[in-house]
Amino acid sequence: MTRRSSAAIRRGRSKTYARDRPGPSPASASAGWTAPKTVHGVPAEGTWRCHLTPLERPRTDPGQLAQLEIWLRSYRPEELFDETGVPVPEIRALARRGTARMSASLHANGGTLARDLLLPDIECWAGQG
Repeated sequence: MTRRSSAAIRRGRSKTYARDRPGPSPASASAGWTAPKTVHGVPAEGTWRCHLTPLERPRTDPGQLAQLEIWLRSYRPEELFDETGVPVPEIRALARRGTARMSASLHANGGTLARDLLLPDIECWAGQG
């Protein structure tokens, strides 16, 4: 590597490009990054442990059950659901309608864009029996 090319590389590495920075998060807590603050004295929230099962035994460990309840209540379900468990109107209003729904996508619904697969003739691969 020449002196000139290595200097160009160093200059390039020192620059920050827009694509190198993460974009704004649509929510205050990204999916998969929430958990109890700590589990067994080890940080869990905001770490790779969130992608695992942070609480292994909430059914048999009363301490973990209490942690689970605190964690889930931090989502404030009383603001999201009515007394019968149905999402409140403000939450239901966020749901997409008509063709904006994911299940209505022409690429995901399994029918509108379906076409026959072009497969080779498998007879030529059959064994001579």
